[in-house]
Amino acid sequence: MPEWVKHLNLSNILISAAIIAGAVVLWAFIRRAAKRVTAAKGVAAHGTTRTAISIGYDVLRLVLIVAVILTVLQINGINVTSLVAGLGIAGGIVGLAFQDFLKDVIMGFHIVTDDFFKVGDVIVYGGVEGQVISFNVRTTKFRDLEQGNIVTVCNRNISEIKKRSNLVTMNVPLSYEEDYRKVHEVLRDICEKIDRVEGMDGCVYKGTQDFADSAVIYRLNLYCPPEKKWEMWRAARALLQEGLAEAGIAIPYQQLDVHLDK
Repeated sequence: MPEWVKHLNLSNILISAAIIAGAVVLWAFIRRAAKRVTAAKGVAAHGTTRTAISIGYDVLRLVLIVAVILTVLQINGINVTSLVAGLGIAGGIVGLAFQDFLKDVIMGFHIVTDDFFKVGDVIVYGGVEGQVISFNVRTTKFRDLEQGNIVTVCNRNISEIKKRSNLVTMNVPLSYEEDYRKVHEVLRDICEKIDRVEGMDGCVYKGTQDFADSAVIYRLNLYCPPEKKWEMWRAARALLQEGLAEAGIAIPYQQLDVHLDK
């Protein structure tokens, strides 16, 4: 008869049940505390804090589960040390089965320690631009800014990622026939109007950017929260269109001059 069967009695079963129940109560308390901290004033919008809470949440859950399992086994007469030593081959098989999970966890800690991004940041991954809404040691979730889709990525697949800044460049092509002195003045006035848009952090007129084939390119720099990029972009475009129309400056379109050989 196995040794652990001899220890299997009502007393040990009750103790094991009490330990499991205590762990469940403790976990419920931890979950409630995490929600309260996350919802606290000023913390919900703080990406670093939310990311740290998410990581700590996963680690505590794993530690608690392992601790409960080992304790219950030990109480019921199973030598945990011998069990672990005897599971070398089985452990190798399990390790192969869970290698993707381990890769996710390792990369998750790598993302945190190297500050790849945090909850609330706007990132570009696989050509999709979105705001990070959830992060743990296994997966990253972000909301596509253009279509609102939720994208979930396993952390092991994240080798390179782009984190958006608050700078948005806007090129304005205008005809060569326009008086550049007038254009500079008009665009500076438009920048002042854009700067006053609610949610805009700033707008700076940079001047002539390039001489293209059919237009002179002028540059405006917009500064806004990355998650509001398209909203601020459309508002700035509307003011730009309105300002140019009031000043009598036409927005050119591509044209082709055809010369006939007589």
